[in-house]
Amino acid sequence: CLGRAPPWRGYRFAETALRALVDLRGCCIADSGRRMAQSDARGTSGHMKSTALDFFDCNAWLGQPMNMPFGHHGSTDFSAKGLLKSMDRTGIRRAIVWHTAQRDIFPVTGNMLVDKAVRGHGKRLVPCWTVLPPDSGEMGDLDDFFRRAGRAGVRAFRAFPDINRYLLRYDVMGDLLDRMVAARVPLILAVPGHTNWESVYD
Repeated sequence: CLGRAPPWRGYRFAETALRALVDLRGCCIADSGRRMAQSDARGTSGHMKSTALDFFDCNAWLGQPMNMPFGHHGSTDFSAKGLLKSMDRTGIRRAIVWHTAQRDIFPVTGNMLVDKAVRGHGKRLVPCWTVLPPDSGEMGDLDDFFRRAGRAGVRAFRAFPDINRYLLRYDVMGDLLDRMVAARVPLILAVPGHTNWESVYD
């Protein structure tokens, strides 16, 4: 999870990223004053309940991927309902969710699809949007973009610079990253996978 890379890099950069991530409020909240509930204890809503750990998955996804994961066999429900069933089974209360169309088709299309998919599940599924370089104009006006993201309940962003063919650098993404840092909203990257450590350093 990265915000703007300050000119001195290093520890301050890591501190900014950590504070943004902590602001997600509960990726994994431990209550040391209580014992862990039995593994089969369930809440009234049907999902797994634990009095000691409240899990918040920050990397869940929806939608049929262009290329199925290695070793995948049989049919899978890639809808919000299918994801919720998996979360119930594994004891995850909430999740930040992105849509495979953000990576495989077009970020703006994927952002609309994830909004539609999580509608009605806001208490458990938190939408994550994908960003592009502001100068491309594909996200529209930045003020309007962040207003729409706020109304949609977006609490994190993702970037796929290698797939979308741009450089994840401050001179390309600076205005966008400055706003994210000011709002204390994290940028989630898959390293390696959708970018590389050289790009993160830059």
